[in-house]
Amino acid sequence: MYPFDGFKIVLKNAGANRIAVIKALRETTALSISEAVTLMSRMPVTVTEYQTQERAEAIRQKLAEAGAEVEVEAIKNPIAGVDYL
Repeated sequence: MYPFDGFKIVLKNAGANRIAVIKALRETTALSISEAVTLMSRMPVTVTEYQTQERAEAIRQKLAEAGAEVEVEAIKNPIAGVDYL
């Protein structure tokens, strides 16, 4: 079923070491350098959505180690329980 329940990662603040956060973003997502810089200029911003809990925590940990303030939020399926034809 799509969309499914999952987790999103929200970047709240990059902290003092922005370069380390850009590197962490590139390691955990498929973003280019320019996309990562643009993403950081729009904080707070959702980095990625519909991740498993384990993957979301791994991304959160990697960004937090780089010095970023990161939040993992649950996404609930708005159409859960609806029968499809």
